Amino acid sequence: MEVMPVYSVKNMVRFLEQCKEDGYCVMGTSLSPQSLPLSDVRVEKPTVLVLGNEGYGVRTNVARACQVQVRIEGGA
Repeated sequence: MEVMPVYSVKNMVRFLEQCKEDGYCVMGTSLSPQSLPLSDVRVEKPTVLVLGNEGYGVRTNVARACQVQVRIEGGA
């Protein structure tokens, strides 16, 4: 967070849909077994990374707006 801007918006789904229309890749964090380790994902264009809270994660409607689900694995 020290090297990138952090934003807050009133309507997250609308914002993410606009980002996709503007050419951004939209990634959301998830603990799902289908999510990809973030370290395995190649970022080749401007990207929005959506982080959920520790208790509930990303809301369902926000997760649906994401093009890719990723997980951030902890260190050992």
